[in-house]
Amino acid sequence: MPKESEKTKQQLTEVRELILATNRTTHAVRAFVSFLFIQLAAITIALAVNFLGQVTQDTSECAYGICPPNDTATFIAGLIWIAGVVWSSNVGWKELGLSKVPSESASAPAKETGAQSDAASKAANSKNSPEREGSDTKKCSKCGYSTPKLDYSCLYCGSTEFLP
Repeated sequence: MPKESEKTKQQLTEVRELILATNRTTHAVRAFVSFLFIQLAAITIALAVNFLGQVTQDTSECAYGICPPNDTATFIAGLIWIAGVVWSSNVGWKELGLSKVPSESASAPAKETGAQSDAASKAANSKNSPEREGSDTKKCSKCGYSTPKLDYSCLYCGSTEFLP
């Protein structure tokens, strides 16, 4: 039977893993909802501008009951729609990047003989993930992995110590 301190450490580790999993799920849901909400807002505004262009058309140019739309309003509606697609994609990918699951080798406990090489490979992996770099991340002082600022522990090694 494990000692109480070992049991407490194990429980704390499990709680940390549960919190990290919840954070990743939250970011994934935010990515999807943000993408859809921004898309919906942009399309609604673009359709309203396009409708105004249809209403304000020049009736003197009508031929056989077919009137051309206001070109300026149609152009502005297209720009609004494209800007909405770009903006929603950026927001969605940013949030989705925050929901990345660490690799299996990183979440497995390090062996005593290979602990240093495991930490070095984690640091190398963090350098190869530019989507984690930026003003909204912080670097772990143990493994060098870039973690979102809102997370209180490193996604790779579970450390709560970060570089200033």
